[in-house]
Amino acid sequence: MSDYTKYSKNASGDVQETITSITTELETLIDDHEIDVNSVMSETVIEGADVTYLEKDQRWALAAQEAREIIAIIRSVMEENDGIADSALTRARTAAENI
Repeated sequence: MSDYTKYSKNASGDVQETITSITTELETLIDDHEIDVNSVMSETVIEGADVTYLEKDQRWALAAQEAREIIAIIRSVMEENDGIADSALTRARTAAENI
């Protein structure tokens, strides 16, 4: 095993594209669910069941909000990692030029 870390902007970009695609799809599903539930609940009264469903949907909404928070953290970490990598690459380039 080597004693150095290798960083590839291309590999990082590919991973970020994949993660962005997945998180965007998840956010779309969450948004679509909210729209569907609001539409159905505004048009439908199911005696007794509507309250039960709303309770379950409140749990869904909480989980969806937590998912959105995780997505925001993932995006923030990716941006931070890019900054760290760019800084390290710049320092390495400068060090190599000063040899």
